[in-house]
Amino acid sequence: MQIEPGFRMMGQATKQGKLWRKAMQALVWTAPETMEMQEQPDPTPVANEVVIRVAYAGICGSELSGFLGHNALRTPPLVMGHEFAGEIVEVGRDVTGFEVGDAVTVNPLTYCGQCRTCRMGLTQLCPERVLVGAHRPGAFAEFVSIPAFVTHKLPEGMSLRSGALTEPVGVGVRIGRLAGDVAGESALIIGAGPIGLLALQALQLAGADRIFIADLDPERLAMG
Repeated sequence: MQIEPGFRMMGQATKQGKLWRKAMQALVWTAPETMEMQEQPDPTPVANEVVIRVAYAGICGSELSGFLGHNALRTPPLVMGHEFAGEIVEVGRDVTGFEVGDAVTVNPLTYCGQCRTCRMGLTQLCPERVLVGAHRPGAFAEFVSIPAFVTHKLPEGMSLRSGALTEPVGVGVRIGRLAGDVAGESALIIGAGPIGLLALQALQLAGADRIFIADLDPERLAMG
C-alpha cells in the first residue's frame, strides 16, 4: 500500500506503537454555547507521554458551566473532556510500563512532583498543576496525548465504559474517606448529583447505618 507522505495509518507498528492517519475529529468549544466538530492534527506524544484512543468520555458539571461561558478556568477554543478511558495507541520514547493496546484511564490533573505541596502529597494544590480539558486538549476527540505518570491501567475485567467513571468515583471515595469511621453512624449528603450518588455508595460500603440525601429533583432522589 502506498502511503502519502505525512500520513500515519492504523496498524503500522513501530517501536513506539501503532500509528494512524494524520487528522482526527474533535469536538471544539469555540464560544459560549457553541461547539463544532473540527478536523485537527493527531497528537504526537512527547518523550514522557502516551497517546490514547478515546473510547468513552463523560461530561462533568464544570464542563456544562464552561460551555455556557460561566467558568473562567476554560478559554475557547478548547477541546474539553477530563473523565475518560481508552486504549493506548502510541508511547513516547521515555515511557516504561505501558504498551500499545493497554486499556487505561487518567488522573486529569498533572503536577510538578517537586514543590512543597507535591512532596506533602497535596498534588491538587501544586502551583504548576495543569487540568486536561482545561489547560491542555482533552478527551472530546478521537485521540488525546497524556503524561504517562497520570495514566493508569484498568484492572483486568473492567470495561472501558466503567473506566471512564474513575475520576468522579475517586471524588466519591475521597468523600467517604474524609468522613472517617462511619460504621453504624448516620450521614447526610446534600445534593443527589453524580458525585453525591457516588458518595452515597462509598458511605454504604463503609458501613454507614442510615444515609439521608437531600435534593430538589425527585428523579435524582429516586436514584438514591
